[in-house]
Amino acid sequence: INNPELWNLDEPNLYTIIVKGEGISLKERTGFRTVKVSGADLIINDKVIENLQGFDRHADYPGLGKTQPAGLPYQELKELYDKGFRIFRPAHYPTTPAELDAADELGMLVIEEINVTGLKGAQLATKEVKDFAAQQLTKEIHRDRSHPCIIAWSVGNENLTDEEGAAEYIRDTIALGRSLDSTRLFTHVTMRSTRDKTFQYQDIVAQNYYAGWYTKDVNAIVDLLNSTQQYAGNKPIILTEYGAEAVIGREDTQKGTEFYQGFIVDAHNRLLNKRPHFIGKLYWSSTEFWCRPNWTGGNPEPIPPFHVKALQGYYREHNKLGWRVMFSPVRLSFAKSTIKETLLGGELEISNDESTVVTQKIIVQEIRGISVKGEVKFYAPEGFKAKDNFPFELGPNETAVIELSFKGQLPDSFSTVNGYIHAVIDEDTEAQPLLLTVSKK
Repeated sequence: INNPELWNLDEPNLYTIIVKGEGISLKERTGFRTVKVSGADLIINDKVIENLQGFDRHADYPGLGKTQPAGLPYQELKELYDKGFRIFRPAHYPTTPAELDAADELGMLVIEEINVTGLKGAQLATKEVKDFAAQQLTKEIHRDRSHPCIIAWSVGNENLTDEEGAAEYIRDTIALGRSLDSTRLFTHVTMRSTRDKTFQYQDIVAQNYYAGWYTKDVNAIVDLLNSTQQYAGNKPIILTEYGAEAVIGREDTQKGTEFYQGFIVDAHNRLLNKRPHFIGKLYWSSTEFWCRPNWTGGNPEPIPPFHVKALQGYYREHNKLGWRVMFSPVRLSFAKSTIKETLLGGELEISNDESTVVTQKIIVQEIRGISVKGEVKFYAPEGFKAKDNFPFELGPNETAVIELSFKGQLPDSFSTVNGYIHAVIDEDTEAQPLLLTVSKK
């Protein structure tokens, strides 16, 4: 093929290749592209690829389990692609050819993984594990190497790569992989950060970290990625897992609610969306799945056996707030001079001797460089009444200031009451809401 049209994220050009032999023929659909590392950047077809939004995915469908009938992978990936996702990781095992076909056709990047997960260093170094990994990686590469969507092979997930024996496993397994496929990158998905002893054998750094969920401060993700990337020799880095459990219909703003999940999604967008030398981030996970009877996942009130960090419900009947916030073109904030900032919003203190008129300015900022229309919706705190709808229209990178005015007083039995401010673009897209707390002086 002379001068083929290259496969890339914007134009996933594909060719059908037919290889004929005596009495037999092989038909394969594939594409042509290059993938490499240059310094701290991932390069595809001589173009830097950075700041992609992605997801992790377990194969689990209601009534079907891990079975994926014809058409289902494309249907699911098409919805995620249309939303804006461009890279995913089928964890923690090889996916189906049909799912890779769909990724090829849509133009989504894939990091495919073998099922070696959660083992200690000494276990990784055993002949049994190394032989199993070699068998799995060989079969995976031989089966899936014609898919242009695959840019990297992962040789495991969250193994204890800070322990003796781990480096031997990573070195030997990746060496085998490179002997089978010299055209792609190799990695191991780690949770060990600056304790990992195996980065020297890998092309890219794949780091899991649940800032704001398993760790207290969501802002810690920035320093974590900085230190890990520097420690690894300034290789390209990707955040391969982050997220927060969210039970559909659970009210309030605490951990385990959709509100808190939306906060985690928005915070990671705010902190990482324009990070240099950063391949992107993969939200864990796209849809809920069955986990185990005693699963908690850090949720104060878990609902086992379901793992509910996902953006969509198990039955695909509900897109959570995190899904709606993920690609929002606007972000809400308070005018800081008039309110005390809190983690999830802001707090106003008022005298409560009689009915009071309270005003607060809200800033609506366009953050994705597009023109957008929407509506601010204000759900006033209990005991207060207010105008509740404020249409807005913004050009690229513009802001609008909206003044909320609400009148009333705190009910006698409350020292604080909460209101909520939403900026809705459509039924599937909105900004992370602001929590407005009104309290007595």
